[in-house]
Amino acid sequence: MAKNTVKEYFLYGGVTKEQYESIGHLIAEENHRIWKLVSVIFEIVFIGLFIFSIIGSEHRNWSIGFGIFAGTMIFSVLAFYVLLKPSSKALLPFIYVTLAVVIATDIYLGIFVEKSRPSVIYPALMVGISFLTLDRPIRFLCMQFISLASFITLTSIFKNNIDGNTIVLVTDILAGTLFTGAGILISLFLSSLRMRDLVVRKNAEIERDRDALTNVANKLAYDRMVDSLSAKWGESNLKFAVVIFDVNGLKTTNDTYGHEQGDKLLVRCCELIQSSFAHTQIYRIGGDEFAAIVTGEDYVNRERIVREFHEKVDKSHEKAASLLEDTSIAIGIAIYNPERDRDYLSVFSRADAAMYDNKRVTKAKNSFLQENQ
Repeated sequence: MAKNTVKEYFLYGGVTKEQYESIGHLIAEENHRIWKLVSVIFEIVFIGLFIFSIIGSEHRNWSIGFGIFAGTMIFSVLAFYVLLKPSSKALLPFIYVTLAVVIATDIYLGIFVEKSRPSVIYPALMVGISFLTLDRPIRFLCMQFISLASFITLTSIFKNNIDGNTIVLVTDILAGTLFTGAGILISLFLSSLRMRDLVVRKNAEIERDRDALTNVANKLAYDRMVDSLSAKWGESNLKFAVVIFDVNGLKTTNDTYGHEQGDKLLVRCCELIQSSFAHTQIYRIGGDEFAAIVTGEDYVNRERIVREFHEKVDKSHEKAASLLEDTSIAIGIAIYNPERDRDYLSVFSRADAAMYDNKRVTKAKNSFLQENQ
């Protein structure tokens, strides 16, 4: 038990693997939010270093190379700010590369350029960057240990301390070690706090977005998904289909058997929908109406899924002895067509119209609904 807890602490920041995976998008958003601010600061710093390298070009042999480095970093940071999004797979690699470059630059300046300067900025930097990145602690710790090892090795071999003072050399190494240790402890502590906070936020989001009766997503979650989809409108790789479901006979069931049985009908219908669209989020968007925005695997197999869905509805009706046991659902689907659909509403309207066409057919052949009209 203890070993598992320690393992989870270093691998997932004190939360379980399942919790860590569930908050992946929140971690990416947190890192992106912090690093958008950091990128502005870095841009100012590197522009200043670039100007400094030009001013000092007549007096320092290293200034041309350093100017090229600073100029490259100016464009790199700008590229991050403009191009990288929270969902980008390049976000974390970019962050770690940037941190490694900044640490390496500081070590280089402290040891090879300003040789008489006590290496205070390096250990302070190791503490400071603990606040900047949220990720699996083990990755960040590995970077810190590698940085410390490089710092101690290069300081011991190359640092030209004032008057050859060994005490200054030892002080630099001790400062680097202690501050790196402090950075490790701070990063572990912060990681634990922030990971747990994101799990709490995730759970709150789930409760906020969950329909209490059916346990599928509610109208609020649906509206946010539509907004997110609309933001991608016009992208060449955008492929999706809108599916609308409507439960037949809910009002009749409520009037005949009571609302408790009506609720059971909704739950039964929702389970049937979920069993068919296994890889798609289902939303309850009205009293007896559900929707799905189909992408990925379910989008590829949509024709087979819809066909099998109709078969399940028919079999459910065949097995039912009365309206109380019946499960009748109308369905309509519309595929996004970039040449035809100017917005999400146009796709939804076609799916909704197809659903009403199917509703007339399913109600007409449902004997229980005919009996209770």
